Order: sequence, then structure tokens, then C-alpha cells
Amino acid sequence: MKKDRIPKKIKNLPDIIDPEEKDISHLSTRAREILYPERRLKPFMITIEFGPFKGNPYLEAVSLAKRNQHYQETGEGKYLRHRAEYGVSDVKDLFSLFNTVEKDPSCKILVNRKEFPYARTLWLPFLWLFLEEDEKTGL
Repeated sequence: MKKDRIPKKIKNLPDIIDPEEKDISHLSTRAREILYPERRLKPFMITIEFGPFKGNPYLEAVSLAKRNQHYQETGEGKYLRHRAEYGVSDVKDLFSLFNTVEKDPSCKILVNRKEFPYARTLWLPFLWLFLEEDEKTGL
């Protein structure tokens, strides 16, 4: 095929192929998220996961985490992990829990249940934008 015919073929592609499938139920969840992120079935979530640490802040953190509707506790003893998931509407509670556990080295921040680079330094500050002005003290 000659090079000058390629651009003509590319221009015709939208007429040949429907760029967006109407029914995507046959796709896996992962494929849906990659191909059609605007059609996500699950809401955007930030998870704070932490283990036991010394001091009163731990008891406060567990109390705050247990208030969350998506709270999970796994393992036992030194392998105990607490997980609380927060959406955009729960930013105030997320902020409170994070301020309590942020210095704990076992604390992990997950974005949509996955570890992401810069979750603490990029994703969390992004969510702080959803806090009301009077709640931003302590940032």
C-alpha cells in the first residue's frame, strides 16, 4: 500500500468501525476500566490500611476506622491489619483517620484497592480539595 493512501484509509475508519461499543457487558472488569473509564461501575475509593502501633493514637485510629461502612479487619497479632475505604463524600472521615495514622510506617494508602505511586503525596491532597473550608485546618 502506498504511503499517500494510508491517511485516506485512516479518515474512513470512523465510518467503518463504531469507536464505542453499546454493550460492554461481555468485557472483563479490567478491560472495561481501561477501554471505557467513564463507564466505571465502581466509585472512586481511597483505602487506608494500617497495623497495630503503640500509643493512644492506635485506639483512636481503630475507632475511626470501625465507623466506616467498608471497614475490614484481617489477620491477628502482629499480622493484624485494619482497612477502611472512603469515597469522595467521606473525605472528612478519611482526613481524620489519615491524620491519626500517617506517621505509622505500616500505613498504606490504596487507590481503588491498588497500591499506586504517590498515593500519599498526590491522591490524598487531591481529595483534600473536597473538604469544606472550615475543615481544612491541620492540612
